[in-house]
Amino acid sequence: MVVIGQAEPERARRYAAERGIPCPILCDPDYEAYRAFGLREGSVAQVMYDAPEEYWDRQPEVWEGLIKQREKEGRPFVDHPWMLPGEFVVGTDGKIALAYHYQYCENYPDPLVHIASIKMAPGGGSKSQR
Repeated sequence: MVVIGQAEPERARRYAAERGIPCPILCDPDYEAYRAFGLREGSVAQVMYDAPEEYWDRQPEVWEGLIKQREKEGRPFVDHPWMLPGEFVVGTDGKIALAYHYQYCENYPDPLVHIASIKMAPGGGSKSQR
């Protein structure tokens, strides 16, 4: 497993240490991997669907208080909070076995889909590939 994040190496190391992330974090502050994997910026509805309406128009003065509150709680926003995440399974042959693009911020995939994709991907360890 590898995480690709928006931060530069120092912040990525700190983030991994604070949260006990056991896998490598690759840094992509220029969003090159995000673009290569087809990840895109979400709309206000996709990112802020459960927020009060005053946040919906992205006005900076409205966001300042929320940003400070989240930083104080130890949950700061990422560098580009509008970028929708994705999860991918890549086989040892370099081919994408699963591409999961989030449709909104908390659109978590069923872990069983990932497990099956990992097992079925080249190098993933399914019985038929042993």
